[in-house]
Amino acid sequence: MKEKDLQLILKNKFIESKLYKNVICEYKTPVGYIDILLDNEVIEIKDVNDFKNGVGQLIAYNTYVKKEKKSLYLFGYNRELNVNDVINVCKSNGIDVYYLEVNITIKELL
Repeated sequence: MKEKDLQLILKNKFIESKLYKNVICEYKTPVGYIDILLDNEVIEIKDVNDFKNGVGQLIAYNTYVKKEKKSLYLFGYNRELNVNDVINVCKSNGIDVYYLEVNITIKELL
């Protein structure tokens, strides 16, 4: 599954929840595009292998779009990466981190 697919899925979940007035994808800032912008939150979605890029992007976006919450949604797998290290890096930068578990079913075509 790709980042853009997960962006669409998350966007729809946020809209369905009816907890937010605004759910904007690809919000343009001077330093790039925010994956999802909510009323009080900036969200970046990244493959777990690119988590450091996601942290940097959220810090850069926060310079231009001040929101109460910064969140990094991760997907994918890396057995070499220590989850506690990811959490520590995010927490030390005021970023909440979430892991998206993606289940894909492959059906045999008859």
